[in-house]
Amino acid sequence: MENVITKTEVLCPAGKKGVTNAQMIPVIKATIAAEDAGKLALLKQYYPEVYFSSLKYLSKPQMDKLGKVLNPEPAQESVQETALELVQA
Repeated sequence: MENVITKTEVLCPAGKKGVTNAQMIPVIKATIAAEDAGKLALLKQYYPEVYFSSLKYLSKPQMDKLGKVLNPEPAQESVQETALELVQA
């Protein structure tokens, strides 16, 4: 139980209007760069609407890396298609 996060500020700091794209996008980019699939899952769990709306602002290389982080060994489909499916979900 050591890895339990009790404050969501650890994941994404809230601004004046709560957690918005302005706060989420840099956190997602940093998490992708760190290749931390666990933190991406937590961001998606705690802030699903903001998480998915923020994905559309990532560049193609960032979306590719996101797909690789979330699905390290894609089967036959391309990583870009996998990332786009996540955005559309």
